[in-house]
Amino acid sequence: KGYCNHALGTHANPNQKATETKMILFLMHLMMLLVPQTVLVSAMASESSLSLKLRVCQGSGCLGKCRGAFNPLTSFEQLSIADNVDEGSKDCTTATMETTTTNMIEIEESFCLNQCKKGPNVRIIGTKNGKVLVFDDTIMDETEISRKAFQRVVNEERVKRVWGIAKAVVDGELVATEKGYVDKLHDIMPRK
Repeated sequence: KGYCNHALGTHANPNQKATETKMILFLMHLMMLLVPQTVLVSAMASESSLSLKLRVCQGSGCLGKCRGAFNPLTSFEQLSIADNVDEGSKDCTTATMETTTTNMIEIEESFCLNQCKKGPNVRIIGTKNGKVLVFDDTIMDETEISRKAFQRVVNEERVKRVWGIAKAVVDGELVATEKGYVDKLHDIMPRK
């Protein structure tokens, strides 16, 4: 069976898709040799299986800074569901539809990211290699870059901003820089 590519407005056969994927992977490998610290995202990110994890702080110190019953984790989950419904309504049958962008963004709860004064906080992490992604100073401020997390995600506007950034990375519209590893245990345990 073929697959539906709404971005190009075409339907292609699986052999063509495999050839395109191999070419994309080859070009990405070549680019990574030239610029090793940068995550180079292909315009065909869904075909290169780029996926991200949003690690959202749920500690009481952070959630206490939100007004009313606002919870960034719940808001991210609602955006994911809404985007999946929107993307699923395109005129492609379920059997032939590609993986949607939002299916490539996993949302994970964390008890604490050790940045309570400026919380709630959200990290964007590449799921393939576990490295935290940061962005230039037009997207993240200096403190966010050094702490590897979006800070003060206290309202729906901030959640939508971070969600849009993550989608843009998966869609290949935005380039991020890898900034080391931060595993979940490190985020939970206090630093010495």
